Amino acid sequence: FAEPPVAKLRFAKPVPKAKFADTFLANKGYAASCLQFAPYMHLKIQNEDCLYLNVFSPKIFENDKKYAVIVWVHGGGFVAGSGSTRTNAILAAYGQVVLVTLNYRLGPFGFLDTGGNDGSPNNGLWDQHLGIQWVKNNIGSFGGDSTNITIAGQSAGSAAVMFQAIYPGNEGLFQRVIAESGSVNAPWVIVTDPSEKLRTFTSLMNCPTTSIEGVSCLKALDARAIAQKGAVSFTPG
Repeated sequence: FAEPPVAKLRFAKPVPKAKFADTFLANKGYAASCLQFAPYMHLKIQNEDCLYLNVFSPKIFENDKKYAVIVWVHGGGFVAGSGSTRTNAILAAYGQVVLVTLNYRLGPFGFLDTGGNDGSPNNGLWDQHLGIQWVKNNIGSFGGDSTNITIAGQSAGSAAVMFQAIYPGNEGLFQRVIAESGSVNAPWVIVTDPSEKLRTFTSLMNCPTTSIEGVSCLKALDARAIAQKGAVSFTPG
């Protein structure tokens, strides 16, 4: 649903995916999960190019019925997780809903606040917002009712859907929110001093601690090297 957030797009807001010139085969299994600190999640395939979503539908070609839609935002403390870690097809089949799961950037890739220096804060939340927009615009092709969309999440995903619920730019994109075991008021959710977090992380990566030079250095580093230092807490700021 977005262009690969690599090179100049690292630490930047997501850019909507351009139209494909050829048919894109989307039934070959899950795409890569977003890069994350390995001890938290042992996902086999991780890549910086990870902004994909997954759609699970009932037997939509048997009639013209449009099904209610659930967009699931995974948890994992904003540093781990994936849209591929649930048995999503079961809910779609037996619950008679269209279920969408999505990836969003994690750790420093998703929540490093660069202070406006060649980057933007809260890109993980912007990823979710763009994914929800994609669902609103396209879910009808998968048997979903674009006027009956619920966003739901657990733990960090719960806090995330609360943030999405209070963001004015989401008006009209969904109708309901289910928040499970996580809140925007939780002390682990908000970074109160993002500039200090940036200085701490750039120092950890042996980059200059000044904002402009530090961000430029981080953009030049190998993505997996950054991910392996992602145990430093990164949350919305």
